[in-house]
Amino acid sequence: MRLAALQAALVSAATGRDAPDAALFASVRAHRNASADERLAAYRANIKGAHLQALDMAYPVLREVLGPRYWRQLLEAELPFFGSPSPDLNAYGDFMPALLHDAQRQRPELRDLSYLEALATLEWQVHRARFAADDAAFDWDAFAMLPPETQASTRLLRSNALAVLQFDYPVDHIWRTHNGLDAGEDDDTGDSYCCVHRSGRFDVGVTQLDREEFEMLQSLGSTPIGELSGAGTDALAQQLFAWIQRSWITGFEVDD
Repeated sequence: MRLAALQAALVSAATGRDAPDAALFASVRAHRNASADERLAAYRANIKGAHLQALDMAYPVLREVLGPRYWRQLLEAELPFFGSPSPDLNAYGDFMPALLHDAQRQRPELRDLSYLEALATLEWQVHRARFAADDAAFDWDAFAMLPPETQASTRLLRSNALAVLQFDYPVDHIWRTHNGLDAGEDDDTGDSYCCVHRSGRFDVGVTQLDREEFEMLQSLGSTPIGELSGAGTDALAQQLFAWIQRSWITGFEVDD
């Protein structure tokens, strides 16, 4: 068995994608009192444990809401194999909202927890924000040098770590409550708007937005400054200035 084929077979068997084939067992010999299957099981246990730990780190609120024991049982039952497509386990777990969506249709005990998929979406964005690429500081001098008409046609760029989200359940309230933060008003009578943002090297916050703030932040990258709602008003200028100060807006783009 060639080395490349042996490595591929070992990864497949260790992640649970496929049952080990005879050629792999012939290459993984028994040692002392451990059979070939037992030696492979050690790799499986290590890989599975690392992936489960990565999901614990990415979804701490979901784990707390469902309870650690049920959370672990759910993952082990719903994940057919444990293998990240990326060597960085910080990138592992984006499938959780879809996994919960499917699990809720099949598991009666989850059907009343209609917010689980939304909470998973929020938690993944919080996790993603911690490891998003760093942004350059907003270049005030370069922006000030633009002619007024060019400034009006400029589009503002949001931080790599910023995510603007809309939910039909106030899962941002749940997230802040479980993180010991001021949860704000719990209004479940309509859509909930929030943004995920990085406030330090690895510190991530979730801030409630009103609908106007949500729509403006969502449209920044595609709408020139001069076409934003309220363009030309002091209130808009103050709002944009505040977002730049918070590093929610980190740059601008001038069309050629």
